[in-house]
Amino acid sequence: MMPDNYDGGTLDVEFVWTTGTSGSGDVTWGIEGFAVGNGGTLDYAQSGATEVIDTFIAMNDVHISTAGTLTLENSPSGGDIVQIRVYRKGASDTFTKTAKLIAVRLKYSIDSYSDV
Repeated sequence: MMPDNYDGGTLDVEFVWTTGTSGSGDVTWGIEGFAVGNGGTLDYAQSGATEVIDTFIAMNDVHISTAGTLTLENSPSGGDIVQIRVYRKGASDTFTKTAKLIAVRLKYSIDSYSDV
C-alpha cells in the first residue's frame, strides 16, 4: 500500500542481488505493477514492465543495479494498494548461474511532508 502522500508519479527501482557461484556476464531483472484504490478490481492486467541489466562483480558480493523507472498502471495515487511482480529475464541474461534477489528498492515522490 502506498503512503497517503505518494504523488502518483513514477517509481525509481533498484535491484539488490548476489550469487554464490563465480562466473561472468549480466543479469536482467524486471518489474511491473499496478495500483488499485477502494472499489477497484484486483485482476487488472499488468503491462509496462521495466527491465534493468546489471553486471556480475564477484561471488558473494552485494550487487546493486542502476535505477530503472517504473510507471504503475491504472492511475496510481496516494493510499492505493500496489501489486508488483518482479522477475529475472533469463532469456536475455549472459550470466548463466543462479542469481539470488535480496531486495528491491522503490523510491517515490511525495506531494506533502505529512500524512496528517
